[in-house]
Amino acid sequence: MEEKNLTRVGSLLGTWTAQTEMKASFGDYKLVAYFTVHFMPNPMRQYGCELKGCKEMDNRVCMRHIDRNAETQECTDMEGNVVDWSDVSAFMSFGAKVDAGFPFGIHKSHDSGGWVGPFSVILAQNDTKDEDDVVDRYTVRYVESPTTPYLRMEPNCTLFSPSDFERYMGLEAVRETLKVQSNASSADTDPFGPQLKNCDNGDVRPILPLFEFAFVENDKGEEQVQVRFKYKVLTIPHKSDIMYKVYPNLQKRMNTGSSGFHISGPYCYGDDPKRGWTFDFNYDSRHEDSLLRLDHGCMEGLPCLPSASQISPSALDVIHNTTQSKVHTLSVGPILLLSAMVVFLSIALFVSLAFNCCAVGVRRLMRSARLSMSEPGPPPETEVTAEMQVEPMQQPLLEDEAEENVVEAGNTKEATAEQSQVV
Repeated sequence: MEEKNLTRVGSLLGTWTAQTEMKASFGDYKLVAYFTVHFMPNPMRQYGCELKGCKEMDNRVCMRHIDRNAETQECTDMEGNVVDWSDVSAFMSFGAKVDAGFPFGIHKSHDSGGWVGPFSVILAQNDTKDEDDVVDRYTVRYVESPTTPYLRMEPNCTLFSPSDFERYMGLEAVRETLKVQSNASSADTDPFGPQLKNCDNGDVRPILPLFEFAFVENDKGEEQVQVRFKYKVLTIPHKSDIMYKVYPNLQKRMNTGSSGFHISGPYCYGDDPKRGWTFDFNYDSRHEDSLLRLDHGCMEGLPCLPSASQISPSALDVIHNTTQSKVHTLSVGPILLLSAMVVFLSIALFVSLAFNCCAVGVRRLMRSARLSMSEPGPPPETEVTAEMQVEPMQQPLLEDEAEENVVEAGNTKEATAEQSQVV
């Protein structure tokens, strides 16, 4: 294997912005979603090393051990070990805004509240020769570093609860990504394949975005960068949630085109092989007809530089000029599809990310309902009174059978009260 070309690696530094903005040609239906990643040099790279046969593509990494004046090197697994070096540090920021007029009346905007990071990233050199014009290729490999446990959610984040953040972008997400990233080297490989339609391999878990950068030589002998980007946003609707039943049909409709959006699943979650679904952001720079746009640079109105890069005098040297976003207008025919996608984003993505946040309140609410049905008199004035103002979109986290029992008990009590009034 050739040594990493530092000139090519250096050309990948800076901000990369993936964005889509779609609206219907008739009516108030609009979807805007973005994902931004910023790569900067990691000074800990000086402690890195390379060993023959120690392939980073296979989730293996070289580590140096220095004891006084003696130094040893060993090849170890990325998974299950804390690695004190990486090629680059990555910061990420993302968000979405959905507007759906009649009959939905949905207008929501959610984002990460700022940059999340740093993530320690090794750019593994991929020596697979599947394309003649590729002269060099690098694939992102995350490692757990000493700073990974300190990844934190920004105070203004509206996408996650603290526990959800750990699963989607924190230490848990890094560790889950380490388990599957070596099986996702190909753009066509599903990292959640072992959990597809079965629970033999346990539950599916959120992972971080996956990138691949290929340097190709054009007819003029000039090198260009081709980018593959894959991000699977996991949603786990409850069995009593409407999206549990809607997903199969929504999947059939959305997966018929080549828009860059894709729904995958169902995957196992909670011992249910039909509960986990992913909203896939797939981008390949070789296919310019995709509704997803990726630029090596900043886009107007979107995050550009994390604070760690703002103090670097060379920061602007690796950032391209700010560009304006491109709006894709869909014909009237696909309005129903866009509406379904808007509902999916607003209900399945945003609400499912908030499941853990509202679960405690909903369960207290149901316990209070049971108490009020078994004891006469007004319910006690507790914090549950405020929690009863739950938005209709937030479905109870109860099994269907349990929910029916509560309703049936309530109907029985009402019937008894009516009989008493008649007597």
